[in-house]
Amino acid sequence: MSNSVLELGITHPGIDGIDQIEAHVQDRTFGRVQDFHIVRAGQGLILQGRTCTYYAKQLAQEAVRAVSELPILANEIAVRAPALDGKVSVCS
Repeated sequence: MSNSVLELGITHPGIDGIDQIEAHVQDRTFGRVQDFHIVRAGQGLILQGRTCTYYAKQLAQEAVRAVSELPILANEIAVRAPALDGKVSVCS
């Protein structure tokens, strides 16, 4: 399945594929959504990744809406508290 501009419903000049939408989201969320990717499902999109705030999750969703007319079928970005074991987390 191709992910052309028309098939993705892209409305923003300069963005012509899922990779560029994902990069746009990373810019808009200041990298606060880790492992972010978009899955094309039928006539819509599914957002996946992880973050530590509901704000970043919502910001990612709105960033996608700003550049694509396709509906977001699901926002599966997981919101998790920062790690307490000293390991690097998405909240660092």
